[in-house]
Amino acid sequence: MLNAIYTYASEHQELYPGVKNPGAQATLEAIEGVTGLEINYWALIDLKGFEDLVDAVGGITMDVYRRVPIGGGHVKIYGYVEAGKNRHLDGREALWFARSRSDSSDYDRMVRQKCVMNAMLDQLDPTTVLTKFNKIAEAGKEVVATNVPTSEINTMMELAMQAKLLPTSSLAVVPPLIQPGEPDFAVIRSAVKAKIAASEAKDAPAPSTTPTPSASPSVKKKKKASTSSDDKADTDDLTAVCSA
Repeated sequence: MLNAIYTYASEHQELYPGVKNPGAQATLEAIEGVTGLEINYWALIDLKGFEDLVDAVGGITMDVYRRVPIGGGHVKIYGYVEAGKNRHLDGREALWFARSRSDSSDYDRMVRQKCVMNAMLDQLDPTTVLTKFNKIAEAGKEVVATNVPTSEINTMMELAMQAKLLPTSSLAVVPPLIQPGEPDFAVIRSAVKAKIAASEAKDAPAPSTTPTPSASPSVKKKKKASTSSDDKADTDDLTAVCSA
């Protein structure tokens, strides 16, 4: 649906007079309307640019929780991204793992995309960026557009480094939370709000008094992630979900 919004606005630029990229603006507004969030900035990158970026940083190492076909649809399957722990993927393999449609559902693809992004967040650091700057800059030419001002680049880098220090979670807007074609946007906005509140609550100062045994918080053991795509809709803990 987001793809359709981008395309529609791009083909009807009269809806956004004076806007340089109507498709991106319409997509931003749609996401804000669905989630209730304020989107500060956006960046648009094509698939070839993503592949080049992964190659520029030397690939990514991640758990591949299931075997994923390379090809499919209008292209004959001509290989696989093999499953395994701590697999080192180049840009082509990372792209196919994230985007392969063969033998898969849209929801499974969404999870795989999050796993790749999570791996990139964990592994990209200032040293990598500096030592591979020229290759990254070359790959960056594939970035179609962004509205991040130059003055905010340092702020974005600092935010990225802070994000690396904490586990990453996300909200999966999939059934049973919503019904495809008939989403209840109020339910989505409520779930987003609750998700953020729960995350921010973890930053609250610990109580000064020692809790009694009956009031002690329970420790929830991390559940081993299943390889079934249906069981991976809950992406609350991406590290667990993406494990092989």
